[in-house]
Amino acid sequence: MKSLMTLCIMLAGVSSSLLPAGVSAQSFMEPGYSGITQFAQWSTFVYATTNSGINTPQWELGAPQLELKQFNPAIISGGGNIYSYSSDMSFELTGSSTTNLSRICLQLFTWGEAEALSNETVRLVLDSGVELAPTISTNFYHWVDDQGAYGAYHTLGYKLEWELGGNVVTNYAIRFETRIHSSLNELRLDTEAGPVGLPAPEAPVVSLDFSGTDPVVCFSGEPGVFYQLRSSESLTNALSNWSIVAGPVPGDGSDCMMTNVTVKPAAFYVVEAWRE
Repeated sequence: MKSLMTLCIMLAGVSSSLLPAGVSAQSFMEPGYSGITQFAQWSTFVYATTNSGINTPQWELGAPQLELKQFNPAIISGGGNIYSYSSDMSFELTGSSTTNLSRICLQLFTWGEAEALSNETVRLVLDSGVELAPTISTNFYHWVDDQGAYGAYHTLGYKLEWELGGNVVTNYAIRFETRIHSSLNELRLDTEAGPVGLPAPEAPVVSLDFSGTDPVVCFSGEPGVFYQLRSSESLTNALSNWSIVAGPVPGDGSDCMMTNVTVKPAAFYVVEAWRE
């Protein structure tokens, strides 16, 4: 069983931009789940409040039966976002699974205020009435546009994860609030059923060097983790179509150096890492 992590690197000549694991500009992170999984995603929304309707996903796998409700005054923007200029917004996302869940990962993008998500309001509510705060909360994306007529606008990516060992979780609700003058732009939910699998590897701290004109990606290899380097001239290619240019090699706690000598050095790169 593999638990996979990806790290994207963009090279153009001798310049580089290092991005967090699995992240390009405004894209959701892969949670690394395996076994019986569910997936759902919204890129736009149709209904601003429950008075007008309930939002269902544009894409889903594994029949999570998701419904997204919003209870406070709001509007749908021209881009399909849920926006409020008069009050905080209150959301409830309900879902279900035919098998007991061991992990849940909620991700969302907001636009507007610098702290759009009220972290203290985020709760997973179980059938038993138990309310759980996220096990792990991550802000994985932050873009600031300071050209707005009313000051800076912030696009933020949030990742909220629950480890559910010891709980019976089939039907659930996730409740959260966003602040006034902010919008909910996109949302994604992933679940994993059954025993918790191998933990995803930590994203390594990556540096870039050159051997002549060949780019060399350097990082500290984690024991028990395998690494390989892929390359592509386009970010739109599916990862399976990216060329493997180095590895796989096992990490042993020392520094790893992976060199591309097979394709054009000005390209996009992904470091894949997994446990077996």
